[in-house]
Amino acid sequence: MTCDIVIPVFNNKQTLQLVMDSIAAQAMPSSWGVRVLLCDDGSTDGCIDDVLRINQRVEVVVLPGQHAGVAAARNRGIEQSDADVVLFLGADIILRPGALASHLILHEQNPDTWIGALGLVLWDPRLKPTPLMEWMNHGGPQNNFDALLGSIYASPSEFFYGSHVSVKRKALANDVFSEEYTQYGHEDHDLGVRLARRGLKLRVLHDAIGLHRHFYAADSFFQRQFAVGRGVRIVVRRLGDESLVQVGVLRLVQYLVYALGAGALLRYIVRFMSTRWSIPRLFAHSAGYEYRRGVLHR
Repeated sequence: MTCDIVIPVFNNKQTLQLVMDSIAAQAMPSSWGVRVLLCDDGSTDGCIDDVLRINQRVEVVVLPGQHAGVAAARNRGIEQSDADVVLFLGADIILRPGALASHLILHEQNPDTWIGALGLVLWDPRLKPTPLMEWMNHGGPQNNFDALLGSIYASPSEFFYGSHVSVKRKALANDVFSEEYTQYGHEDHDLGVRLARRGLKLRVLHDAIGLHRHFYAADSFFQRQFAVGRGVRIVVRRLGDESLVQVGVLRLVQYLVYALGAGALLRYIVRFMSTRWSIPRLFAHSAGYEYRRGVLHR
């Protein structure tokens, strides 16, 4: 069994070595051939050089490129991969012990080309996640893993999360990430929908845990939601899901009220509350406003 771990990298100096250390610490029998493909998306902070200066305990291949977005970076990894399995991993996802083995054992036991595996992602507790961050993962717009509790399979159309998912290399064939997506997200959802149409099934690996080392302050949360909304029009054009951009009259009125001044007040309140108390309805209103602002952006 061979596996290429494809990691898109863009200025991840604070996290990349932690990710590499977590991969090197994984228990792997000698019969497994594992290498890491670092797909550099034009980093300028020296993070790749830092990794290369350290004697890694796993084979590392650096694939340099100009800054063009995560989709283009991952596609370089797919193009260079000749392994049985491709594991897509974020440059800020630290694997817990046994996570890699869970993926590869699943693929060994299920040689069917159309069986993939979804690992879970939790906040790195060393970040001391705020109430806002906890809401993002439990009811909010981050990763809806709560919906998979007790599930054996997950729909690739909904849960193909490029931060921690593995598929057979044969399943990808000529299906790659669309490079139309140059901003936040959607490229993995797009590919997941296309793979689902071809028959991909995702097994949920409840014991394969990745720790997300990315701190979200309120302002970075606002920026995330705006970017998600702004990019959704590409999803509609490519996949035809008009529901993603249907704002509705009441939502449009609410957006206009926020845009005329209430939005600034809402942001101020969320900034104040986000590190103190969990107020899901408030956070949801804020997330929805920033998303619709992105959808309506020209």
